[in-house]
Amino acid sequence: MCGGQGLGEDILESKAMADYALDKGGVEKIILEQKSVSTVDRAGLPREVKKQLERIKERDNLYENQSDLKRQK
Repeated sequence: MCGGQGLGEDILESKAMADYALDKGGVEKIILEQKSVSTVDRAGLPREVKKQLERIKERDNLYENQSDLKRQK
């Protein structure tokens, strides 16, 4: 979810969207981007989000591999 906190806003836009998604259910993981304040700022975000997702997948795969090793012992 992308979006910082603009003037006159009580909550980060990304936090508001995440809260809404969690209320609706079916969400496993949410990455919050909190720095952008305009659509122009968000234009470069897909690359950064993709990098973050790749790091999460690598971490999760490492965790799964470690769990598999423990079960095999």
